[in-house]
Amino acid sequence: MGHATADGDDTEALQETLIEKARDSGADGIIFEGFDRVETGEQTIVNHIGDTSIVNTEPKSVLQVKAIFIKYNRNLHN
Repeated sequence: MGHATADGDDTEALQETLIEKARDSGADGIIFEGFDRVETGEQTIVNHIGDTSIVNTEPKSVLQVKAIFIKYNRNLHN
């Protein structure tokens, strides 16, 4: 029926966001495919100490959640 991906730091908030998207699309259920940490770039931190500047560049990552939206078939045959 559909799928979506959400990025962030709070697992519960990401799940709620995906559940809301599934409801909005008319899905009856949701399957969470994966919870992965992905790099999104770099974060530069500059500390000024007196006359000296210290620069640290670190990889920045976020949690990425993938989900599949499903719709149940209501037309079952016996």
